[in-house]
Amino acid sequence: MSITWYRSEELERIDDDGEDLIVTSNTNFTPISLQVLVQANYFRTWPISVETQSGEQDSQNLAIYLHKPYLDNLGYVTSAGYFDFNPHRDYFIIEGKKYLSKGDTTSAHANTETLLFQINLLRDEIQSGNEVNP
Repeated sequence: MSITWYRSEELERIDDDGEDLIVTSNTNFTPISLQVLVQANYFRTWPISVETQSGEQDSQNLAIYLHKPYLDNLGYVTSAGYFDFNPHRDYFIIEGKKYLSKGDTTSAHANTETLLFQINLLRDEIQSGNEVNP
């Protein structure tokens, strides 16, 4: 499935005393199209569900799986061999809805080589008055 990753383009640095992280105030995001596997209704961290005739569905949580060699070819793997994203600032758009990272890990291996990264996502719902905006 094709999703859009909004990669933060902000500058982070340690202050002159070497103690505090300083982040620039205006963060720009670069939209990047990625091909991923999306697994919906897989895990639950709290009971947010929608009842349907076929059962309950959790539309709030998703897991995405990213193929390491694919990301490496695109230049999004760090020198340490991990997905080069900022879990605190970056976000993902999947089927028109905004999702935030709530955890990430390596997911599949062959011997010692990582094949897949897994990112657990939570839908970002912004409430404005009586409306909920995706």
